[in-house]
Amino acid sequence: MPLLKLSLNVSNVNESVKFYQNLLAVPPQKQRPGYAEFVVPGVKLLLIENSQAYSSLNHLGIEVADPTELQKQSDRLQQAGLEVESHHQVTCCYNIQDKIVFHDPDGASWEIYVNLGDASEFGDNRPSTQSLIESSPCFLDSK
Repeated sequence: MPLLKLSLNVSNVNESVKFYQNLLAVPPQKQRPGYAEFVVPGVKLLLIENSQAYSSLNHLGIEVADPTELQKQSDRLQQAGLEVESHHQVTCCYNIQDKIVFHDPDGASWEIYVNLGDASEFGDNRPSTQSLIESSPCFLDSK
């Protein structure tokens, strides 16, 4: 089942972890410096410490189970006229991913992705070309 991903910018990840742990009644599935990840049925909530963000929304996404499903979603969105960019083996949010990225009409950053494994870094394996994905806060250096 696909997971809806909601990534939030927070000023203090440790304080936010306490809040969301109480709210969701589950501990974080993954926690690293400046980062935490909660999973509840159907939703993955990411907390990214970023005190200089202009908005609490970091980015949105949908996690799919495998690369075949990712390709189907990419084809479907392109046939619908959306401009998407594909990226392979990128590091984002302490995960190695294949993904497509795009923006909604108001500029919100979206991605559909498949996790390929854990990463020890937040997101330093950036694509080598200028792209939409580089504008995603997931690829900014973590604090």
